[in-house]
Amino acid sequence: MMLLAVPLCVVVHSADQIVSKENIQDTSELNNQFSGVLISKDLSGRDHAFIGSIGHEVVIGNSANIHQNNEIFIFSKNFTPRTGSIWTPFRFEVQFNDQIYNITQSQIELQVKDYYNNTLEIQKFAQYNESNHRAIFENMQFTSPGKKKYRFFFGDYVSEEYDGPIILPFEITIDPPEGCNLDSYRYIINRLPGLFNNTFDIFIDLKYPDMSEWKCFGKGEWYPNNITFYIPNMNFSNPCLCNIEYRFRAGYNIIGPLKGPYIFTNFRSLNPINDDTVQAEVRSDRCGEQITLHADSDSAVALYNNCDDWETLYWNIDWKGKNISVSNGDLFDT
Repeated sequence: MMLLAVPLCVVVHSADQIVSKENIQDTSELNNQFSGVLISKDLSGRDHAFIGSIGHEVVIGNSANIHQNNEIFIFSKNFTPRTGSIWTPFRFEVQFNDQIYNITQSQIELQVKDYYNNTLEIQKFAQYNESNHRAIFENMQFTSPGKKKYRFFFGDYVSEEYDGPIILPFEITIDPPEGCNLDSYRYIINRLPGLFNNTFDIFIDLKYPDMSEWKCFGKGEWYPNNITFYIPNMNFSNPCLCNIEYRFRAGYNIIGPLKGPYIFTNFRSLNPINDDTVQAEVRSDRCGEQITLHADSDSAVALYNNCDDWETLYWNIDWKGKNISVSNGDLFDT
């Protein structure tokens, strides 16, 4: 196989001799004697080791590959940072040799897959820069944790697969995990210190499953080891007995939809009807549930019996000048 002319300084270490050549115009003469390590220099003068036989496809140890059909050299590739979270913007870069022949496309394609199940997660294109022989892929973000692998496509050329970044797992806590539509809730994203910082905002959107549009409930509060979202209530216009759907937004990156908390009791039309009586419509999937009405430190209990359907309940309590709220079971936090 005839390799294309590459004006580089090349040093060949074979089994029994060392051959040095400068500005090699025809490297085919090395086919018979090359069986060890070939050292080349990229555009910035860094050395790269070509491991293998130059008579076949040559794999460049830790930084490059020669494709037998296209004669394309990848002199360096890199990504930063090495680890991160689903909100971390990653940067990938590839640099080719200073003479690429038979270019059929000016776009370089990057594919990133899950390392173990081979699922394609990101497919992105970048313009090949002829002046510095590079292609740069900015603001790459992942939607799932785990180790990744990546490769490049350039016309008919396909590189080998390289080890990619590690996306560290995260944990979301919903407190409480279930309750009524008038309860307050906290969503907590637990993270490792230094995984990402508070230089950007993360928002939370919520909706019922049958709602077509998301409702934004604001941005999270940053703490040393977590981000917390406070939701005063889940009192949408049409409450349901269901799992709430939620998602997180950071820039153009959306994580979700995810599910929680589970709403097992709905309240509506909570109003006093006289000086010592309060009424509300209640619906729950838990029959025979005790529903407590709170007027500051005072409370009264009514029993719900109409399973999965609306029922009007009444509480006898002195409510005047007090804050009124309702709860089911022990979920109410006074």
